[in-house]
Amino acid sequence: MKNQNNDVVNFIKNRKVNNLTRLYVDRNSRKEYLTYYGYKMSKNDFEAILVQKDNRIGTLLCNFLNCDFKDYESVKKFGQAYSLTLLSGITKREFKNTYSIKDYENVITEIVGKYREELEIIKENLIADINYLFNINELEEIKHLTPLQRFYVLSKKENKAISHFESSKLNIALGDLTVLLDKHSTLDEESLIEIATVNKDKILQIPYTFESTDITQLLIIELQEIVCMDKFEIKKCKNCGKYFVPEKRTDELYCSNIYEDGKTCKEIGSFKVKQKMISEDEDLRTYRNVYQKLLLRTRRNPENSQYEKEFQKFKEDNRKMREKLDKGKITYDKYVEWLNEI
Repeated sequence: MKNQNNDVVNFIKNRKVNNLTRLYVDRNSRKEYLTYYGYKMSKNDFEAILVQKDNRIGTLLCNFLNCDFKDYESVKKFGQAYSLTLLSGITKREFKNTYSIKDYENVITEIVGKYREELEIIKENLIADINYLFNINELEEIKHLTPLQRFYVLSKKENKAISHFESSKLNIALGDLTVLLDKHSTLDEESLIEIATVNKDKILQIPYTFESTDITQLLIIELQEIVCMDKFEIKKCKNCGKYFVPEKRTDELYCSNIYEDGKTCKEIGSFKVKQKMISEDEDLRTYRNVYQKLLLRTRRNPENSQYEKEFQKFKEDNRKMREKLDKGKITYDKYVEWLNEI
């Protein structure tokens, strides 16, 4: 498998890309390989360099969804993470090999000024389809369907981004058979058939890439590849609202983007959601205040057994009150009134 992966990587790297972006998807490792020309800052200008980037599949798609194409800094960040050349099909422009800092910034300004509406429409269309495919809005009527089944339903009804797929804007580049078959091109047909039989598993795994100047086509291909994978989804972070691909479990709620003070949503998301619940839910906030008051009193006076008994009694009484509340025997107002009397 290692040698095969080397063949794939070499195939991706050795093909010239010009103004194209190349996408290779490895379903086994669930990774995407991108090849394109990006810009690296060198002294006082930006120079075009060949970039090979590999990430968890769906990373490019999520970064596109999370980009605010009406905002200069957001587009600049996207361009630095990938390249403005990924937008060449939309902007209909040939990007130069070298840009001064001022000219590079002018290109970003032009993209935001002229193409933001088109890019935002593409993004919103993708979001509409993705929300349905992965049931981001938790619709009960499609909860029992897999993303692949929803993809079929979506293809038969009104969809947004998927309907914009144009095969004429997408090339498929097939890996070199002679490389995988050890270059036995001089042998007769019978010998080649024998070699092909022995190497049938290897032939089935010939690498191929998708190539296009239109990022929309590549994003749709990427989305389709994700849909075809088992236990693999795109999620929307419960803290920051950005789209992300779970790293380990499909039920992850928070992304790994830095949110504040150098901490990720995954690190602080759960805490912030709980804080929001406390601030919005009066009875929960009151309960926490009483709980903390009795707990602190008990800890500060460990020799006073009465405080410990009262604390334990409060927890038991609260459990009973919550049961009455759940059964409709008392109202929320009555419950909060009881808490305030403690």
